[in-house]
Amino acid sequence: MTTKDQERQALAQIRSIVESLGQESYLSFAFEGCFEIAEENIDCDMACSPRDELNKALDTLEKITRERNDLKAQLSVAERNFKAAHEGLESLNKVYEETDQELFSTKQERDALKTEVIRLKAKLYDLIVKE
Repeated sequence: MTTKDQERQALAQIRSIVESLGQESYLSFAFEGCFEIAEENIDCDMACSPRDELNKALDTLEKITRERNDLKAQLSVAERNFKAAHEGLESLNKVYEETDQELFSTKQERDALKTEVIRLKAKLYDLIVKE
């Protein structure tokens, strides 16, 4: 079994080899970020790899995409419910306006009838008193 110091020495040698190839080398691009992960693995007794990190990121992206799609579906349902509620409210407002108009007409008719009853009572009184 290798020690942490041996791991650090091997990492330093590998880094030196890759750096000697230049920043534009294929290996330089392939190892980008790997040395830092390797150092963290050694320091923290972990076993992470760039592939693990990529898979975690892809899993997170997939989860976010599913959640976004779920939210879109919920929004669609909410929009349909809102539209139905709005249409129902408009219908109720129309019924209210019609009922209000009918009540107004009924009140006018009632007031006219009250006035007619008063007029007829007065006429009856006049007839009774004159005789």
